[in-house]
Amino acid sequence: FLGNIESSAGTSEEEIQQIATASREHVATTHIIADAISQIRDSMLSTETELPRAAGSAMVLAERAEAIYDALAGSNVETSHDEMRKVAQDAAKAVQRIFTEAIAAGQISQEALFDRRYKPIPNTNPQKHSTKFDAFTDRVLPVLQEGILAAVPQLAYAGAVDNNGYFPTHNKKFSKPLTGNYDTDLLNNRTKRIFNDRTGARCGANTKPFLLQTYKRDTGEVMHDLTVPIYVAGRHWGAFRVGYRSSAPVQAARITPASGPAPAKSRLLTERPAPKSK
Repeated sequence: FLGNIESSAGTSEEEIQQIATASREHVATTHIIADAISQIRDSMLSTETELPRAAGSAMVLAERAEAIYDALAGSNVETSHDEMRKVAQDAAKAVQRIFTEAIAAGQISQEALFDRRYKPIPNTNPQKHSTKFDAFTDRVLPVLQEGILAAVPQLAYAGAVDNNGYFPTHNKKFSKPLTGNYDTDLLNNRTKRIFNDRTGARCGANTKPFLLQTYKRDTGEVMHDLTVPIYVAGRHWGAFRVGYRSSAPVQAARITPASGPAPAKSRLLTERPAPKSK
């Protein structure tokens, strides 16, 4: 098992370019990543001493898959992630417009929107934080974010994070009332947390047109995470994240930025019909 992971992780840059000519190779690679992480999670390793080696190999393999998809995106080769990338791109544009119009309308200042002085919220575990802008995002982002989840049921989550991985306003299904039980709250109340693990930190900090990662959430699920950066007044604010399982079929809707003076009126276009079988 470990030998297979390390063999795949050793793919050279030249081979990555060769893989970029055939999307089926990328799909196979991403499934290998998901399977590898799942097997590690499910304790299929014979001893605990092998875990660091396996985790490291899976991480290298994940980075190779990111490079492959990045190469594929620059060509005309279609991949299974393209529709999700379009959803994230449209959503990022919509958030950018919501924020820009809100600043122009005096609903929030640019200084407040870029506040990065996170104040711990007492008696929360995992720890949550408040900022000068999270009450604002609680008002204006749910319409957009919940609309995306309704239109694209394959998504596990969809939302805007700042450049430090802070998730000010998570989806409603992850913003349920706190119970005081760690395991329950870890699953059901993930809003206002700073996700500064490797995946979360890279999501917010990324300034490339998009970033695709495959990772294991702190809940144990193996997910694809695709992010697109958000800019406000020429400054990098953060990114829009969408997460979906490696086995999820991709049949996505397109998102359109809001129009008109009210930032909260972002809307979804109708879902694309499934391609007819030939």
